[in-house]
Amino acid sequence: MRIVPQLVAWFLIVSGCGAIVNVEIISILPLDFGVASALIWTAPAFEVAVEAANKRYATFLNFSVVLMYNASDRTCEDVSGDAVRNVSEYYYTKTNSDTVYAIVSSICTDQTGIESVAAGWDWVLFSNALAQDTFLDDELTPTAIAVGGTFHGYSTMIINVLLNFGWYHISVLLQTNAFSPFYANIFGSLVAQGAVNASNRTFFINSCTFLPNTKSMADALDNAKQRSRVVIILAPAKIALELLLMAHAAGLANGEFVFINVQPLQQSEFGNISLFSQPRVQNLKAFRAFLFMSYRASGHELQDLNDKIVNRAKAMFRAEATGYTADSPPLDSFATQASYDLVDMLAQVVNESLPFHAPGSGWSGTMLATRMSNRTFKGLTAGDLYVTPEGERCLDMDIYGFSTASLSMKTIGRWSGSAQRLTWSNRSKVNWPTANGLPPPDIPDCGFSGEDGPCAYSGIPLTRVLVPTFIGVVAVAGLILYIGYDCRPVKLEWLLDHKELIISGRDSSASNSWASRNVKLRSRRSIWTTSGPLMQTLDRERRSTLPLPALEVQRKSLSLYPFSSFIEPISGQTVTVY
Repeated sequence: MRIVPQLVAWFLIVSGCGAIVNVEIISILPLDFGVASALIWTAPAFEVAVEAANKRYATFLNFSVVLMYNASDRTCEDVSGDAVRNVSEYYYTKTNSDTVYAIVSSICTDQTGIESVAAGWDWVLFSNALAQDTFLDDELTPTAIAVGGTFHGYSTMIINVLLNFGWYHISVLLQTNAFSPFYANIFGSLVAQGAVNASNRTFFINSCTFLPNTKSMADALDNAKQRSRVVIILAPAKIALELLLMAHAAGLANGEFVFINVQPLQQSEFGNISLFSQPRVQNLKAFRAFLFMSYRASGHELQDLNDKIVNRAKAMFRAEATGYTADSPPLDSFATQASYDLVDMLAQVVNESLPFHAPGSGWSGTMLATRMSNRTFKGLTAGDLYVTPEGERCLDMDIYGFSTASLSMKTIGRWSGSAQRLTWSNRSKVNWPTANGLPPPDIPDCGFSGEDGPCAYSGIPLTRVLVPTFIGVVAVAGLILYIGYDCRPVKLEWLLDHKELIISGRDSSASNSWASRNVKLRSRRSIWTTSGPLMQTLDRERRSTLPLPALEVQRKSLSLYPFSSFIEPISGQTVTVY
C-alpha cells in the first residue's frame, strides 16, 4: 500500500512540480571514548544506511550525513562544549529551507542546549543510545525520537518481572564508581517506576551503594540481608559475579534470596552470561537463584548487513574497528542498529510526506516526529520496529536463568517492548533452590530477621510484633524508598499522600499512555508536586547520600529543601508515598 505515495511523488517530479529532496543527518556524537554510540561504532552504520536509502529512493530523496566531532575529545565536557556552537554555526552558514534536517544527539551533549536548538529550528532530534526519560517531552522536545530506547524501558521490564513473581521488598546494590552511568540511571528510573506503581501496590526499595572492594561489598550484602530477599545488583557483570561468590559466606546462599543483574547489552565492557558458568558446589544455590537481564540482540541474524558495516568500519577507522567479532557483530549493539534504523525511518517518513509537501515551505521536524510516532515500521532493512506515541522505540529484552543441567545460563523469558509483555519459555525453566522448587517468597516465613512467624519465641516483647505490623498496614499501596551511602541509617522521612501526587508525563491528559505509566526524572526540573499537607517529619541519625540525577519535590507554598540531597551528598532521608 505504501507504493501509492511513491507514485504520486514520481508524477510530481517528472511533471516538473517537484524536485529531489535533500535530507541531512547531523551527528554530534564523539569519535571514541568508551560509549556504544561513539562514531567508531556507529559512523559505518550511518554511511551504509545512507547509501542504501539513496539507492532505494533515488528519484525522490538525496541523503547525506554530517559528522561533527573533534578527534581529540576524550571527555563528555569536551564534546558538550563544542556541540551547540558547531551546530549553530552550521545552521547559519550551510542550511536552506528546502532541506530536511535531523540531529543525532550525544549522551555527552549539553542536552538542554541541543533540545532548545532542535525545538527552536523545528529539526528532528534523534537519540541512537539509551536516552534519559526526560528526552521525550511534548513541550520541551516536540521533535525528539528515542530510537535507541530509554532507561524507562529497562526499568519497566524490571518492575514487571518483580510483579510477576510477587516480589515487593527490594534491595538495590549500586556500584558508585562504575565506568558507565547506565547503572545510576537505571536506579533513578526504577525508583520512578516504583512510584507509578505505588497507586496499587507497595514497593519497599532499599538502596545501598558500594565500592568494588571486599569490605564494601560484604557490607552491602549484609544490609540487603536484613531488609529484603530480592537483591538487584546494578554493576558490571564481573562485579555481580563477585557478589554471588560472596553470598555463601554472607549467609545469602540458603535458597531464600534472589539475585538480579541488569546490563544494557552483552559486550566485553559490561559482561555477558558466559561469566556465570560452572560454579563451585558451595555457590550453586546462589547461582540457581540468579536472573540476568539484557537487551535482546538480534543483529547477528543479518549477516550481509553486518559484513557491510564491518568492511566500512575497517575502511574508515582501520585498527579501531577490530572490536567486532563473530560473537559480537555490529548490529548486536542497540546503538549501532539504532543508527541504521533512524536513517531508514526518516527516509520512509519523508518519502510518505512528499505528496503533501509544498515546495519552498520548509520541512517541519515536529510533523516528521509525529509521523514517526505511534506506529510500527514495516519493511526496514534491520527488521520491523515499534515507536510509541511518545516517541520511544521499545527495546526487547532477554531474561536468563541458571540451568543445573548445563551449569550455565539459559534464556528463560523475554520482554516484548512493543507489547509490554513478559513471555516465559516452556523449555527452559529455573530450578529454584527452595525446598518446594518454587520462586523464593517476597517475605520468608520467619521474616527478614528470622525471628517472626513460626520462628518467634514466647518471650518476645509485644512491641516487636505490633510495630512492624502497624507499619505494614499504614504503608499499604505505596512506595517506601531508602537511599543510603555505605548503608548507614537515614536522617529524615517525608510522608506524602499519593492521591495528591502529580506525576509529570509527556502529556497531562489521562488518556496518554506515558502519563499513566511513567514518571520522568527531569534533570534540573521538578517532577513531583503536591498540594496536600506535609504529613510527618521524623528525625533520625545523620548520614550522607549518593548524588543521583536531580530529583526535586516542591509544594505550591513550600519548597521541601531536604530533597536537594538527591543532587548533592549533604543529608539523607527516607521517602514514603502511601
